[in-house]
Amino acid sequence: MSTEPETPWARAIFRQESLEEGTDWLRYYADPVFRENMTDRGIGDHFQEWTQADKLAYAFLLQALEEMQASEAAQGRKQAGLGKPRAVAAGFGLSYEPRDPTATAVQITNNREDVQTTFIELQRTLGKFEFLIRKRWGKKKKLAERTKALQKAWPNMPASHRPDLHSIIEDRQQPREVFLMPYINLKDLVSGNTLLRLLNSRGRHEPCVFAQVDLERLQLATRSKKILQPYQLVVHKMDMSSSVLPPDALYGYVSLPTPRDARDVVIHREVAGSEGVLVLEVQARLLNFLTDFCREILHDKRAEIDDERIPEEPEPDPLPAHDETTDSIVWVALQAPYRTPHAAIDLHGMVDLAKAAADDAQMRLWTLRQDPGYFATAVVDFEQHSFEYILDVNRQHHADVDLPGKFFINKAVRKMVHEALRIALLWEVVASLLEQIVEQERRFLESAVQLEEDSPEYFDLLLRLRHTLDNMMLPDTMLRLASSS
Repeated sequence: MSTEPETPWARAIFRQESLEEGTDWLRYYADPVFRENMTDRGIGDHFQEWTQADKLAYAFLLQALEEMQASEAAQGRKQAGLGKPRAVAAGFGLSYEPRDPTATAVQITNNREDVQTTFIELQRTLGKFEFLIRKRWGKKKKLAERTKALQKAWPNMPASHRPDLHSIIEDRQQPREVFLMPYINLKDLVSGNTLLRLLNSRGRHEPCVFAQVDLERLQLATRSKKILQPYQLVVHKMDMSSSVLPPDALYGYVSLPTPRDARDVVIHREVAGSEGVLVLEVQARLLNFLTDFCREILHDKRAEIDDERIPEEPEPDPLPAHDETTDSIVWVALQAPYRTPHAAIDLHGMVDLAKAAADDAQMRLWTLRQDPGYFATAVVDFEQHSFEYILDVNRQHHADVDLPGKFFINKAVRKMVHEALRIALLWEVVASLLEQIVEQERRFLESAVQLEEDSPEYFDLLLRLRHTLDNMMLPDTMLRLASSS
């Protein structure tokens, strides 16, 4: 196989095989006949040596073949004059769009360089003047003063909280940035220390720390199809775990995935290239905004930012952990996009929580069985909150509601009992899996083995835990359909 890319966009962002070879490489694992024909070329000869975890982790990539073929067919229709190519819908509600390869390469390269340069500048600025920035921002007591300062750094910043939701509900067009970064709005940033908290988190920690949370916050934008991903990169992975600082600045580079990389994607260490493009776009725009804001509020200190003779100051004390003017739970939820995500996970605490939830679910089951009054109240509550009562576009509820006799109430009884049993069972499984994961980690500490290379069982436990948690989020009707198939 040739290692020299043949297309401009591949030369710009790939370090190994070209797109065409990558497609063949992926097809090898999807099509047994193709795999047999390609064996002589010497690619993927070790497929039979993969563990079950390898195969399961890599399975999510196989759907990319259908998406690429559908997109190519749409492009063919356009060239034949049969209509415009439509976005390709994936199985999970996402959509992809064909993009110009060269433009995609240029966008990735520019955003990657922007993330690097703006982060270095922001880190240097906060190292010297974070205390002064806090002091000057604190002096701006009036909302009009803070609004003016923010709008100089981000013209036409949305005014309301969650402008993306308002746009979808009201069905009106909004700039792309509204869906990429809905937490950047005047209502949230002018209040309290929200902006200072965002500056500290993004300027004191590298972009790789925020890659996964930035991707998670794009769920509404991608699933509502307000933001489309480039299908050319769906089968590739982007490095979102490396440093953005030289000399090993590999953050944002795209390459063809290996089975190990696919496992890292499943456990949220890496992201697909089509997702990484959006993460880079978000981080480049956000870091540009924060550096522009620092230049504005430090208008008389700009020359000193790059002056190496000025030493850095110690990091100021942490900002208050809570806001006394609001409920603590509400405040934590509102401040989540502006804080640094916690990397450490208290597995022992999670085991205790899962066991408590399992005990509570089992107690509910026993109460439903032994207390007729509680059972009747639960059925009525479940029936009154059934989705069948939601009006459709014609202002009509579901036809089952009007069926004669006790059909609908009997249906509510079955669903309520099934849901109570499902939750009790799933919490037991979650508690058991967490206990096994804790035991595996205890063994790792005693034997000092590498988690992924030396223990496929550990990876299998993580996959099973993620699958179980995903099932807990499924509606009852979807779960019953899946279990009956």
